[in-house]
Amino acid sequence: MPGIRPTLADLNDIFDFIATLIMSGDDKKDTVGSRITPVTSPLSLDEEKQPPLAFGDFEHEVGIDLYVEGKGVEWTAEEEKTILRKLDLRILPVFCITQGLAFLDKTALNYGNLFGMKAGLHVTGAQFSCYLFAAYPVGRLMQKYPTGKVLGCLAFFWGIVCMTTAACDSFAGGMVNRVILGALEAGVTPGLGLMTPFWWTKQETPVRHLSWVLGAITTLWGIFQFFYLPDGPASARFLTKAEKVIAVKRVAGNNTGTKNTQFKPEQVKEALMDPKLYILSIASVAAQIPNGVVSTFCLVWSGYLAGRWKNSRAIMMFIGTATCIVAAAALTYAPKDQTWGRLVAFWFTSFQSVGFALNLVMVSANVGGYTKRNTITTVTFIGYCAGNIAGPHVLIASEKPNYPTATKAMMAGYVVKTAAHLILAMYMVLSNRKRDRRAVERGEVLSEKERNAKAEEIGMADTTDFNNPYFRYSL
Repeated sequence: MPGIRPTLADLNDIFDFIATLIMSGDDKKDTVGSRITPVTSPLSLDEEKQPPLAFGDFEHEVGIDLYVEGKGVEWTAEEEKTILRKLDLRILPVFCITQGLAFLDKTALNYGNLFGMKAGLHVTGAQFSCYLFAAYPVGRLMQKYPTGKVLGCLAFFWGIVCMTTAACDSFAGGMVNRVILGALEAGVTPGLGLMTPFWWTKQETPVRHLSWVLGAITTLWGIFQFFYLPDGPASARFLTKAEKVIAVKRVAGNNTGTKNTQFKPEQVKEALMDPKLYILSIASVAAQIPNGVVSTFCLVWSGYLAGRWKNSRAIMMFIGTATCIVAAAALTYAPKDQTWGRLVAFWFTSFQSVGFALNLVMVSANVGGYTKRNTITTVTFIGYCAGNIAGPHVLIASEKPNYPTATKAMMAGYVVKTAAHLILAMYMVLSNRKRDRRAVERGEVLSEKERNAKAEEIGMADTTDFNNPYFRYSL
């Protein structure tokens, strides 16, 4: 009706309506096994040395009940291997296929262009850009409601929208179709990035992250996700009661907490004040301008190396982007008759995937507080989208076949990305040293194991990395 404007209350009503679908069939929380000794009081913290902390938010913190009841529980290496094997066989394939379907949906447009789709829709190169705007709203949905069910609903509807692409016969129809599809796919990469640390530790995360990034079917897959993908270890039917406790305790050692369903504006404010947000966003934009020229798969091998050696993520990011700088320079300045040399240089630009994938790993490993982590993940993903939008515009038709402007833009993007990664590494090293000095000033003499235990307890209360004095950044 004229004169009526939607309000925040209307939006909340819409969210609640969607929740009636998402929450139906939600798993009931299990109690822990008989070998777990329940703890009836919250974990004690030294208030003189810690910020104010409301530990034990059982209403919003996913898995906190299992963590508290499982305090003091120890497990064998064989038990941990059993749980890890179950996670890799049950959860990782879902992540890989979901990301793979999103990748196929995006690249299908490029193949359509080869077969005349661009001419058939009567669009220009500038009109062929797709703008993504729904990353943060979708992230809020995944925070408030079970993440697997939200992703399942998104995949179901994006499959339907993808099938309707064939019916588009004009620019207006194609643009509406792609905008809706982009909004539905907006939660895939950020959502999987947020869910990865629910299941795997910091050491296990890099290779899993880079694996799922590699990785009428989409609609069917959405139905499967809705009913199969758990929101976290607490609701995983394939784990026994005791295994759920161990699974939660394992990832509690990440010191960043798990999932908290309560939106916290103060964490958004802190995220906007965190240098990591801007550094990672700049790196994403710089990386995806070249990616708009050439799309590649991530390199799982670098993820394996980054997870095997402690504090090697920043080194792997530097190696990947430095390789790309050399490759882009060869493409730009090598003699034009050196066809094979230029082709090999082009192949080496594939290393740019390492930096972006490890960008996501840096967020999951180094940002505490679910709302803050969601905010930084979303802004980083927006940078990814902005770079992909800008990238195709440096391909100037009159410069074919060598495209010097494009290769120079690639090289410039890689240089900016490398500088951003170096600044990020320096920032985290200096922050760790500052935290160590403050610990000495407080008179604390703690072993690394003792400090990690305190950081774990505080992190499970959905505390941000800024407010956790025992948190140390992982390079």
